[in-house]
Amino acid sequence: MSAAALVLSLVPLGRAGTIFPNANLDTIGPLGTPVTNIGISGGPSAADSWLQNTIVQDRFLTTDMVASNDPLPGGGGMMMRVLTNAPWTGSAGSGIGLVTVGDPLPVGSLGSIDLNVNAGTTVLVGWVVNNGGTAFDLGSVFVSSNGGWQRVFFTNNTTPTGLFEIEAFAFSTGATGGFDADNLQFTASPEPTSLALLGVGLCVLALLKPKRGIRINSSGPPRG
Repeated sequence: MSAAALVLSLVPLGRAGTIFPNANLDTIGPLGTPVTNIGISGGPSAADSWLQNTIVQDRFLTTDMVASNDPLPGGGGMMMRVLTNAPWTGSAGSGIGLVTVGDPLPVGSLGSIDLNVNAGTTVLVGWVVNNGGTAFDLGSVFVSSNGGWQRVFFTNNTTPTGLFEIEAFAFSTGATGGFDADNLQFTASPEPTSLALLGVGLCVLALLKPKRGIRINSSGPPRG
């Protein structure tokens, strides 16, 4: 077996990958736009592949696909506008989410999304710890308005995940809050096992590399 073949045998095959469908929020969903939920309900949003839900009786959440005015790098095309009067319940809120396709993201993966949060609105942004959407990961962040677009970064500190979510709520009960969202991005963290095996493979390759030594002239002593 060659040195290169030995290294390849020590390193596991690459992951199938993680795909965020319609991460750039440029495609309208099958229900058209806008889409509104009222009461405790959920389903497809105005953006293709994205979901929306409300968890408070008699409150609404509307998603609408409109031309993007996101000035940050990677923004543009279309964006999703979210409006809701559903308050924070103390443990959860109403909002939007996107389920990944393929492998779950390993712990330590970094995500970002561009947000323009309305005044008086707070959003909770991040990955949830399982596909049931029961809890946000500790790497999630609360974001309030800063008067314009901002790129929000978040990570998953505790467990692999396959669901991204934004929950929105207004400061005052009954008030309508909202935000614009565009340009979701993520970088999958390398898995520790893969990194360790890659290091072993490189060490083996270094050991198998021919060493340069002193060349000995076997034809005898130099002639005078």
